[in-house]
Amino acid sequence: MKNGNTITFNYGTMEGFNGSSNFGFAYSVGLNGWTFTSPTTYTDLMALRDEYTTNFDYTPATSSNSGLNAKTYIPLCNSQYVFSPIGSYAGPGVAPTFAPGNDEIGSATALTVNTGGPCTSFCGTYYESRGATASSGIPVCSAGSPGTPDDDVWFYFNATTPSQTITIRPGGGYDAVVQLLDQFMNPLYCVNAVGAGLSEVISATGLNPSDPYFVRVYHSGAGSSGLPTVGYTTSGIAMFSICVNEVIPPPANDNICGAVGLTVGATCTPTSGTSITATASPQAVCGGTADDDVWYSFVAPVANPVVTVQSGTGYNAHLQVFSSSDNTCTGTLTSLGCVNSSSTGGPETFTGSGLTIGNTYFIRIYHTASGAATGVFTVCVTATVPSCASGFSPANGANASSTTQTLSWSAVSGATGYDVYLDPNAPATTLVSPNQAGTTYVATVAGGNTYNWLVIAKNAIGDATGCTEISFTTNAPACIASPSSPSDAGTSCESVSSTTLSWPSASGASGYDVYFDAGAGPAMTLVSPNQVGTTYAAGILGAGSYAWKVVPKNDFGDASGCSDWTFTVTPAPAGDVMGTAIAVTLPATGTGDNFSSNCWHDDYTTANTNGRSTPDVYYTFTTGPCDNAVTIDLSADISADTYLHLLDAGGNWIASDDDGGASATSLLSNIPVTANTTYIFVIETYSSEGTYAFSVTTTASTVAPSFTVTNVTCNGANDGVIVVTGTGGVAPYTGEGTFSGLAPGSYSYTVTDVNGCAGSGSATITEPTALSAACTPTNENFPGSNDGTVTVVASGGTTPYSGDGLFSGLAAGTYTYTVTDFNGCTSSCTATVGTNCVP
Repeated sequence: MKNGNTITFNYGTMEGFNGSSNFGFAYSVGLNGWTFTSPTTYTDLMALRDEYTTNFDYTPATSSNSGLNAKTYIPLCNSQYVFSPIGSYAGPGVAPTFAPGNDEIGSATALTVNTGGPCTSFCGTYYESRGATASSGIPVCSAGSPGTPDDDVWFYFNATTPSQTITIRPGGGYDAVVQLLDQFMNPLYCVNAVGAGLSEVISATGLNPSDPYFVRVYHSGAGSSGLPTVGYTTSGIAMFSICVNEVIPPPANDNICGAVGLTVGATCTPTSGTSITATASPQAVCGGTADDDVWYSFVAPVANPVVTVQSGTGYNAHLQVFSSSDNTCTGTLTSLGCVNSSSTGGPETFTGSGLTIGNTYFIRIYHTASGAATGVFTVCVTATVPSCASGFSPANGANASSTTQTLSWSAVSGATGYDVYLDPNAPATTLVSPNQAGTTYVATVAGGNTYNWLVIAKNAIGDATGCTEISFTTNAPACIASPSSPSDAGTSCESVSSTTLSWPSASGASGYDVYFDAGAGPAMTLVSPNQVGTTYAAGILGAGSYAWKVVPKNDFGDASGCSDWTFTVTPAPAGDVMGTAIAVTLPATGTGDNFSSNCWHDDYTTANTNGRSTPDVYYTFTTGPCDNAVTIDLSADISADTYLHLLDAGGNWIASDDDGGASATSLLSNIPVTANTTYIFVIETYSSEGTYAFSVTTTASTVAPSFTVTNVTCNGANDGVIVVTGTGGVAPYTGEGTFSGLAPGSYSYTVTDVNGCAGSGSATITEPTALSAACTPTNENFPGSNDGTVTVVASGGTTPYSGDGLFSGLAAGTYTYTVTDFNGCTSSCTATVGTNCVP
């Protein structure tokens, strides 16, 4: 704050550490009285050089928050320093040295016992041991690591209860040792349990109320401080906070069965809480250290209440919500959520989802780190009133159809009930159904009225506000202006299936009387009384004019003065259905033109193929007596994108082909067929337009005889055989058979199948060459030696032979031999064996 030439520095609550971490701190204050840069940086600052003085230094630091601009000793809470540049500036100098006032026992600083539990605000609790000297004659600290008491300082307090807690919260780098002695300097407790920057605690018991007790504090190492392990400072901090408090018993809600009940409201009404002195509960931890948890409960008025915990200064809340199997603290607990999304001093929020209305839920709150820290927080549970209902039936302005009218609406999120108001011909102020659970209400209404109704959604938090009334009338319905199909005075094609008459629904109609007649009208014949739906199947209609009328009706009467509608049916062209298939004579060619101009229908619905929802045309042909295959070719189509199908006479699918696009080819090639049989082919288009050309050709079957030949056995014989059988065409055949007693030569035969298709062929009978035998003799050597021979050789005929060979041991004489071939043919020869002369 600047006032004239005086600059005043006012400090509020200065709490640089709380004993939870080994952190240092730093701050700078003042302005450089010499030069400035633009923009101003930390080197332009003039720092307070020495604590508790007016000694300033303008020497720039080498980095931010360091050097002479880095103050490591906290100013007193709510203290003030005044800098007067004229006449009161103290330039660079040596920091003053002094021993603290409580350096010895006799000047011990008096402490006030905090009767409300541990300190939550540290203002007025910060001290230092910088400059302190060792006190003599004091019993040595009994801690396992008593440290070096060369900088001890002293405090005293008068006990208020038998149990008191002394807490030291050191600054960064300061490793506190704490010793408690009675008024006679008898040592009672001494602790050095943790390291630098961390809190040391003595929990003293057995004290005498009103008696004085002394507390000795010093840095465990040599001197008054060490270096903090983290933080911003370059030197240790010889400061600490000391607090003495009465031991407060755990809060009543220290465990789940002591949970404090919270009221759920539309807005947050904070309930202040504390976890100071709270102990750990046995429930499973969902994060952090739950050694100081406290409990709250609420009854869910809606399925999605919101639990909000606001952490106090120095407190980092962990929030956990449980359901209970029996809505009691002893039931089986299920964790529904665990939240710690913010840091110290921040809010934590749990939003329920699908909670059971009326069930009890439990809230667990604890400080995330070890201990309770400051222990302060607030908690509240909120829920919202439901919004207005929507999705009404009957809709606003609708006409009711029945004296028993069901009012309905969509369920509203968070609503537990609904108030229903209903009045005829007046604002809806009569509550006809209070706090009902369902989303329908059945009202009895009278004709000739306008009813107003209102639905107010509600829950335990409150009622929806600003909701709008809905109205409906109870009158006979009005006539329908025009039909849906066929259009009034329109033209439709002769149907291949039942023609469907359809019309839009009439507001408030519960049924319809349908009148229908052939001719120009009026429609007088009631063909469907009081039907529910808005369509009527008029059957398969032939060409001509038709009149029809629909009269809407409900409990309050029939529509009056409703007019006739008319339409004309145009006959479909030949070939539109299978029964009118166009006959073609094979071989055949033909063309088709624009489907859309000729009332073509989609009649082809064979399940075997991908029948299109587009027009189709049928053709029929009959195969000839010798036909066995057909080819249907759309390769000359002009613009239609076609799909070609072949069916038998009964409409059963045989084959299909898709041309793959306009002007491409749909082709069924050489599809097997039966002679003298009728077939159908269907040409479909993928749209309602296009032209095409087709050709149909067949392939005739080939009938021919087949021969099995048995030739003449012996040369000159007449025993040949030819067996004739028919092939191709359709059996049975004429002209088949076995022909025997045949001489060598060529023979022709003709066979005819059952359809009269004939074929001819020839077969040849052959004969072997004539069989002959040749005899060659050899004389005996002398009379009576009987060693003559005859060699018989066969030729011609059919091998193998018998009767041929060498015949020996013969006497002189004439011999005759006969040879036989494979077919039994024979031939003979004669030879004479003589005698050689005697020498």
